[in-house]
Amino acid sequence: MLLALWGAGCRQSGTPATPPAGADARVSRAVPANEKITAPDEVSAGTSATRKPPADVAAALPPARRPGQYRAGTVGDVNLLRLFADRFGDLPRRDRALVYHLARAVLAGRDIVYDQLHRHGLRVRRLFEQIQLNNSDLSPELDGAVEQSLQLLWLNNGLYDLISGVKIRLPIDYQQLQAAALAASALGAEIGNGDEESLEETLSLLRGTIFDPRTEGVLAGARPALGQDLVGDSHLNLYSGVKMSELKKVQEHYQRNSRLVRVDGRLIEQVYRAGDRIRKIPRGRYFRQLRRVVRRLQEAMVVARRRERMAITALVEAFRSGDDSAYARACRILGEHREEVLFSLGFSDREIDPRRVKGLFAGFVAIGNPADSARVTALERDAGKLVAALPWRPEWRREGVADPTARSADLLVSVGRRGPAVARSALLCPPEMAGGGKVVVFGNVVRSWAQGYLRPLAEQLLEGTDWSECLVDTAFLHAVLRDVIAPRVGRENRRLRRRLASLATPLQRLRNEAAALWWLGRDLAREHGLPAPGHGEVATRLLLAWLVGEQALVRDEVLRQPSWLARRLLARYLVEEAGVVLEQQGERWLLRVKDARRYQQRLEALLRRLQGILYRADRRAAATLVSRYSSPARWKALDNLEKLLRQAGLKRLTAFVMPKLRPQFSPTRKVVDARVLNDETFERQMMRYRRY
Repeated sequence: MLLALWGAGCRQSGTPATPPAGADARVSRAVPANEKITAPDEVSAGTSATRKPPADVAAALPPARRPGQYRAGTVGDVNLLRLFADRFGDLPRRDRALVYHLARAVLAGRDIVYDQLHRHGLRVRRLFEQIQLNNSDLSPELDGAVEQSLQLLWLNNGLYDLISGVKIRLPIDYQQLQAAALAASALGAEIGNGDEESLEETLSLLRGTIFDPRTEGVLAGARPALGQDLVGDSHLNLYSGVKMSELKKVQEHYQRNSRLVRVDGRLIEQVYRAGDRIRKIPRGRYFRQLRRVVRRLQEAMVVARRRERMAITALVEAFRSGDDSAYARACRILGEHREEVLFSLGFSDREIDPRRVKGLFAGFVAIGNPADSARVTALERDAGKLVAALPWRPEWRREGVADPTARSADLLVSVGRRGPAVARSALLCPPEMAGGGKVVVFGNVVRSWAQGYLRPLAEQLLEGTDWSECLVDTAFLHAVLRDVIAPRVGRENRRLRRRLASLATPLQRLRNEAAALWWLGRDLAREHGLPAPGHGEVATRLLLAWLVGEQALVRDEVLRQPSWLARRLLARYLVEEAGVVLEQQGERWLLRVKDARRYQQRLEALLRRLQGILYRADRRAAATLVSRYSSPARWKALDNLEKLLRQAGLKRLTAFVMPKLRPQFSPTRKVVDARVLNDETFERQMMRYRRY
């Protein structure tokens, strides 16, 4: 059934088969002779004399790469991986130009996220960027400290660690920063706020924010302390002078896209909008950034197709007026959109808001991958069988899983709370919107993560090399099962979030992780025609290596980010309850499942326990489970394992260097095409992004 889609047996996913003679996986369309393109020394992705192979061959055969080609270095405790978009050259020139304009629109809103995460987040980043741009008078040691600090701010998208939520410690002290800022200011760096605020006043204002761990030391929003005011004590720049108890009677007209502040004793909505002089719509918060977003979107409309123009028009209206109905209209169109270019942008990320109503700016641009999308669709169509196989009570299962909606695509640019540490999938639009809830699985993110991070983990923790043939297929299948299928299969209590509060999201993520692991561990080839026989056992070992290895790299940390917390809960449960062990063999520590039957039984017990909690909204059971397994693990082998993994070059966080889109112009300086480059460094990419 699906066997043909997933491959006969575990093929060498990381090293695709050689294309047939004459077939070139990087195929492009020729530029018409009557249209001149500048930069003749650079061959466009759209210029090739190679004859195009059949579409299914071109889509299924990306160029073979060595695992090392996915690695782009390290920054601090972060592995940098490179993303590739091999199908970009197959797009029509019109679509390549559209992608370029949309990418600029997404990046134009990047500063908004920094400011939403903390009231000084954007100012701190700009301070270090100005010093870095005017660093010729700095000593090598001071210049290095400034550069490392700026890299940490880029990677964490602000002042707080992405994993723990704790304020990051920069490798620079106040005196060094003061000296660097003075030297940079003498060379023309724009530090301070002109006549309103001097350089000294700026540094004094930001001193506590940057250097004092007691000043707003932990980003609120996830797993708050008992008795903490979720809104009043939050350091997110979504509220100011507001307490949670005051909001029950407040009627907000711009709930998603506004900042709620107290002014002269009254609660005021500061709406995120660009404004419109002709229609007399006043400009709002972030009007400068949103005007740039609108301008880029209008440039994209010139080359967009009809449905794309309709979606872009609705987005322009939403950003100009702040009208949420216009954003809903754009989401409905994007949800029905089946073209090659996939894009999303808006104030859609509500997960970190304590009330889950205020949206952080987020967006991405990707190009569809038909071959991978067919695999996702086939799996979605088999979701009913996957649901029926779950070890749950009948009333816990959600009947009538929706028709296939997810797609796979290759990511080209992304902006949001996670910064460069993008996830392996994203929602095309918020789930509450018409046409929302549709998932895009980023195939190139999965491939880079599997080859650049999961492979070295497996090399350290697993015996043999049989897993290498299933590496990318396992990572892709896991992403689909976890992010597309698992969230839709279980009934949940309507009062879940009210009763479980901050525990709801981590337990939902834990249920999704456990369900994906359980499905992969069964012989799905025989029962449902998914991967080939024997894949399940290999896939289980690969994912267990990831779960356990990750805990070694963050072993002493308190985890607040829901997905990371969910994986800690699962890893600790499996090691401490299900017989997953680390055994020393020479200088290595190998991961094994001592008793496969016990492992399966305990995993099924966890699935039943979790779904029961979510179905009943059982607060006591939820708190018991989280308190039991959320603290750092104390396994005997963890110290040695961490040393081995770090010697192998593994870090606690993974971030990605995106492909660079280079425009190509007509004689009238209009963008008529674009090409993709994969040689940009992380530092140059971040400095380039600031120009948008």
